[in-house]
Amino acid sequence: MKILLVYPIDREPTGHYMVHQSSMPLGVGYLAAVLLSAGHEVEVLDFQIRDVALGHLVRMMGERSFDVCGISATTPFSAIAYEAAAAVKQISPGTAVVLGGPHTVAIGEKVLEECPAADYAVYGEGEVTILELLDAMAGKRSPETVNGIGFRRGPEIVLTHEREYIRDLDSVPFPAYHLFELNKYRPLVAQYRRLPWASIISSRGCPYRCIYCNEKVWGRRYRFRSARNVLEEILLLKNRYLVREVSFADDTFSINRERTVELCEMLIAAGNPVIWKCSTRVDRVDLELLKLLKKAGCYSIGTGVESGSQKILDIIKKDVTKEQIRRAFRDARTAGLETRAYFMLNLPHDDMETTEETIRFSRELDADYVDFEFAHPFPGTAFRRLIENDARYTIIKDKWDDPKAQIGNRIVYVQPGLPAEALRKYMRKAFVGYYLRPRQILRHMRSLFRPGQVLATLREAWNVLHLRTG
Repeated sequence: MKILLVYPIDREPTGHYMVHQSSMPLGVGYLAAVLLSAGHEVEVLDFQIRDVALGHLVRMMGERSFDVCGISATTPFSAIAYEAAAAVKQISPGTAVVLGGPHTVAIGEKVLEECPAADYAVYGEGEVTILELLDAMAGKRSPETVNGIGFRRGPEIVLTHEREYIRDLDSVPFPAYHLFELNKYRPLVAQYRRLPWASIISSRGCPYRCIYCNEKVWGRRYRFRSARNVLEEILLLKNRYLVREVSFADDTFSINRERTVELCEMLIAAGNPVIWKCSTRVDRVDLELLKLLKKAGCYSIGTGVESGSQKILDIIKKDVTKEQIRRAFRDARTAGLETRAYFMLNLPHDDMETTEETIRFSRELDADYVDFEFAHPFPGTAFRRLIENDARYTIIKDKWDDPKAQIGNRIVYVQPGLPAEALRKYMRKAFVGYYLRPRQILRHMRSLFRPGQVLATLREAWNVLHLRTG
């Protein structure tokens, strides 16, 4: 079959500075690789690439015929995903439209109700599901036998049994990098040191219970690729695509210490082919491991701290202590790693006292980079159910119902003792107060004046401060 895979976003202001960065959509890349290995023809269209938009999809559908159009739906950009589906059906009614991605997992059956142009929805990991679904489209099996999908049967929407998560991630082929223009993807200036740059993922699933994550996307069971398999992908990126830096997109890179150590030792033995960065939890690192990461080419490590209040950390089920957080940042600094700390304001039961505590704690940790966001209850999470079912929270309806308000500098609910105007003042205090300290200014003078990056760095700094504190 001839298949078009689409990753739709729009570039209207969203209030989230990270929308200004782009990285190859790995989920689309994995699906493309699986489809190609099964003998299908595949093209991709990524709206992240500058100037690519819905009009490109319309032209492609008018100029060429596709049997299937797979559209990746993320919650902030679900509306543009639905528009893309409608455009495909209008131009080519015979093309089967399949929705996938985290938004389908988050809202389940409702995604087909919201998007009447979609024929099918894929829930969860799609690498096995998509091949079985294509067999069903070809009449080789009944769609009822394909686990992990939703489809239409007349006016009825049918959901099949849940799909089991892939146990052996090494069995999944590397993303089809050759279908993407890797040199056109750009992280923010402060998010990389060398170009070309690429993002990879070495594990799926998370055993932790933080209320703001949807465990159905990757599952509770932690599954990881072998160190050898990860190294092979890094060497492919280095040798074929000239990539010089890799960013691991894993939620918690170092959950499996043995695999982490093995990968680091392999990278060292290979001469550290790239520099790299990762994110993890504070209770999954120690000084010895952090020193090994540094030796293996890691230069930066990020951690979701979330709050400086132990009470709030317990409420959101972070399952770490402030002392563990302090130790991890202290050890990372001792190991010579750049540190990044991520915080959320307006978490459940936050008030002015706990918010002040979070701001103080951020300065105590003194990470190289920090990010503050207003907490957002994404669909399908325990966090969202809590806000919807507790009368103490006042939902700001027009923001709550706007998918793009679910990211960035948008307040979608308020709670007693923490009005919206106070939250906006705290956001300004948290950001401006952190980065305008003399210590931070001196720390970043060197990176600010790297050749060719002065204007870009200043532009990105303006984007961050304007979107976060405006």
